[in-house]
Amino acid sequence: MVAKKKTATSKTAREQDKLVESLRQFIRAKGPSYLTDPNVNSIGIGYRKKGGKQTKELTLQFTVGVKADGDELEALDATPLPETIRVDGSTCRPMSFSAVTSLSSSWCPRRRPRAVNGAWTPLSRV
Repeated sequence: MVAKKKTATSKTAREQDKLVESLRQFIRAKGPSYLTDPNVNSIGIGYRKKGGKQTKELTLQFTVGVKADGDELEALDATPLPETIRVDGSTCRPMSFSAVTSLSSSWCPRRRPRAVNGAWTPLSRV
């Protein structure tokens, strides 16, 4: 049987678990500072999408009220999200989603985190 070559982007389950825990710690420690931005509604962990398809790369995901650049951000009194974020020595390229297009219309961007079946929902702006 021919063994599969391990690519640079493939990770073992242990590495993936370590990355998830590092991203969780980052969200707990620095998430509240991002949520002070009036355009940032929530921060979570998810798989990167490229060309409309989900990849196997885990990343930070920001839900924003409006995807905007430059002058539009100034008008919203918001700051741009960083291109990259360092998490435990690794570089993470965060993604952002518009709350209007990514979530159902019943979602409220100002809700408090709450426990559902013993698990907490993603960190949201209070």
